[in-house]
Amino acid sequence: MIDFFNKYGRLPKFYISNKDELKLFLNIMLDNVLKNNQLNQEFYEMYINIEEIIDKLNKFIEEHKRYPLKSNGDEAEVYNLLKKYNRILEKFGFLKFFDQMLNRNTKDKYLDSLISFIHEHDGELPTIHSAYESEVYLASQFSLYTSSYFDENEKLYIKEEIKKLRVDNDFLQKYIIFLKKYKRYPNKNSSDADEVDLAIRYLRNEPYFTLEEKKKISSAVKVSRRDLFRNTYFSNK
Repeated sequence: MIDFFNKYGRLPKFYISNKDELKLFLNIMLDNVLKNNQLNQEFYEMYINIEEIIDKLNKFIEEHKRYPLKSNGDEAEVYNLLKKYNRILEKFGFLKFFDQMLNRNTKDKYLDSLISFIHEHDGELPTIHSAYESEVYLASQFSLYTSSYFDENEKLYIKEEIKKLRVDNDFLQKYIIFLKKYKRYPNKNSSDADEVDLAIRYLRNEPYFTLEEKKKISSAVKVSRRDLFRNTYFSNK
């Protein structure tokens, strides 16, 4: 204990990843309990089994990116460990650690998926109005992560990637060509895959239109917006 304090200038803390420090921390706790005659069976079980329990739970959560489920028979052992020691694990901070680990892993995985999407779509963010489930999921989670989980550097990273990749975005040109040719908007319920893609890309790009680009779209075809809408959704194509 004295050697640890002289080396680090502090008392040992509850670090799961550092087994030596964890053992020292628990030894100090146990000594204190013994001196105060408060040793009980629950604490003794925790003390002798803590490393094995934490290792099993840690390994499962790292691999599956979630807690074990009761309904899955293959996870029964880990689920029962979690259930049995839940109060002890919560008392000593393990559950908070696992929550933080899950949030970090889930966030990192989401950020990778989001950046991959942005790269594959010329700087476009996913839209919740997409016909594709994977895109809807990315879009539905976006506001949650930007408001609750992403730090300022991560938010800046996303913005910079969007700005950099939108240089090669050819959407506006393709959209105007479609308007002039068909005198209607692209319909995301069309049987034509290219038209569906163009309709969805409009929803992704709309937040970035400049005033000049909006004027180009509105002047691309000499019919009213009402006629464009009617041609899109009510005429035979």
